[in-house]
Amino acid sequence: MLSRAEVRRRWPDWNAPVRLTCRQIEELKAWALEWAEDLGARIHDENA
Repeated sequence: MLSRAEVRRRWPDWNAPVRLTCRQIEELKAWALEWAEDLGARIHDENA
């Protein structure tokens, strides 16, 4: 996970409007789903 400082360094104007293509949106959705599944698996492992 990126630190807050690293995020600010990479994306200095976080609140600027962003225009994404349909492909970028699909890639972002796929990444978010993968991330959420990984997080869910880790939480499940910790609670087991």
